[in-house]
Amino acid sequence: MTVDNNSKSEETNCIDDDLDHLLKELNNEPPVELDWPDVDLGKLLEEIPSTNLEHNFDCLETDLSSLMQDLKPEWLDLEPITKTEQMPRSAPDPNLTVKDVAAWMLSQVKSNRQLYQNYAASYIEEHFGEHFTYLNENQNPAISKKVLEKFRNISQTTVVWNRAEFYWRLRQPSDPINYRQVSN
Repeated sequence: MTVDNNSKSEETNCIDDDLDHLLKELNNEPPVELDWPDVDLGKLLEEIPSTNLEHNFDCLETDLSSLMQDLKPEWLDLEPITKTEQMPRSAPDPNLTVKDVAAWMLSQVKSNRQLYQNYAASYIEEHFGEHFTYLNENQNPAISKKVLEKFRNISQTTVVWNRAEFYWRLRQPSDPINYRQVSN
């Protein structure tokens, strides 16, 4: 492939002229001449040791995996801990009530502006106890009817259920007043 040096220098001059024009507009001052001929740049690059360059293309990448194998710590070879071997969690407080769970749900909606059903069911089961959840007909964790009833009572005017996305969110002025469910 041949490069026409005249067209190349014309392009460079055009770019330089455009840059000069922009600098003049910004500063209203004449630009400082920053002309570095390619010969000077080549000499400068020859003087810099290749180890100081950010990209040294003359050097091939070395496969370090064999060296890394010798440095690998012993604990990386251990088998992962299975769920049954994990540290036991403390049991939820047996004195927690339906009202406590519903209050937690409302606080989550207020602080996060929304609460997804699947997250709430998993969290409630883990932190409040299994007796506040059940497996629905699709075998997914669900929140007990008593908790949902209490939550509905304490959030009647402030929260709506998005039935398309399965989450509760704060009521907005555009939501229908007499409805608890919205589709968006």
